[in-house]
Amino acid sequence: ARAVAPLVPVIELAAPFVAERGHALVWSTPMAPADEARAAEAAGLLGLQALPVRPVRPFADAERVLRVFRRVAPTPPKFPRRPGRAVARPIA
Repeated sequence: ARAVAPLVPVIELAAPFVAERGHALVWSTPMAPADEARAAEAAGLLGLQALPVRPVRPFADAERVLRVFRRVAPTPPKFPRRPGRAVARPIA
C-alpha cells in the first residue's frame, strides 16, 4: 500500500485481504515511536503482527521504510468498518 491514508487506517483496510500466513507491505516515511506503537496495537487487533521496519533508499536523500505486517490470526468480522470510518476514527 502507498499513499492511501495514515498507517492505522491502511492496516485496517488491508487486513481482511491478507491471506493466512501472508504479509501486508506498507511503504512510508519514518514515524515517531508513539505512532509505531499505535500501528502495532492496531495490527494486533486486526490479526496481524508488526515485523521490524526495513529501511529502503529508493533514491539519494530519500528516507523511506517498508513496514511489514504478517497475518497471525483471522481478522475479526467487524473489520473493515464502513467507508470513511477507518480514517475518521482510527482503532488505535
